[in-house]
Amino acid sequence: MELLRSTIITDTINLSPAAKKATQLDISILELIEKTLPNPQLLREDVFSDIFKAKSDIKGFTVEQLLRKDLKIVPFSDKIQAAVPSTLLLAEELCEKSGELENLETIFNDFCQRYKSQSLIIIGTNQVRRDILFYHPEGQSQISKLINQITESLINYAEIDAKVDLEFKAPSSRCVLIKQGNITYTRKKILPIILNASSMVD
Repeated sequence: MELLRSTIITDTINLSPAAKKATQLDISILELIEKTLPNPQLLREDVFSDIFKAKSDIKGFTVEQLLRKDLKIVPFSDKIQAAVPSTLLLAEELCEKSGELENLETIFNDFCQRYKSQSLIIIGTNQVRRDILFYHPEGQSQISKLINQITESLINYAEIDAKVDLEFKAPSSRCVLIKQGNITYTRKKILPIILNASSMVD
């Protein structure tokens, strides 16, 4: 029961109204669990803080390890798929972490090859900001068209409040960085929009 309590607290960002993740069911179950458990119980704030610190400890991680930490492979068609990692750094910060932009392009290429993906879509967050980095290896005009369609759809989706960062020092001309104004749009909410946009490309 304590584990379930911790899971609900973590997944809902401690029932944060700003995060908009908690449902009425989450609230009622959490209250029921807390009535069942013996007292004293750790404060919800302390539970969330302890788990968040453990999850956020990425000290010493390489760029490749950060990309693997929370990775989903998303198929767009029978022949095209994307590697979509969610990272505990902004994608922009991830690029800065590598130190050498030339080396980062190699990392991105190797990552796409390892996971048999034609594109890389990094969903970055640092809890107060969110961004999305799109990248595809050289020589894939079809993927370039796909990414253009996806980025256009995200920018036109008013609720996300997304804009292309024209000042971003990209590791490659095949990179596009989008900054989100609405940080409640996590990967779970972004992916359906991406998939819908990809279905519109011939």
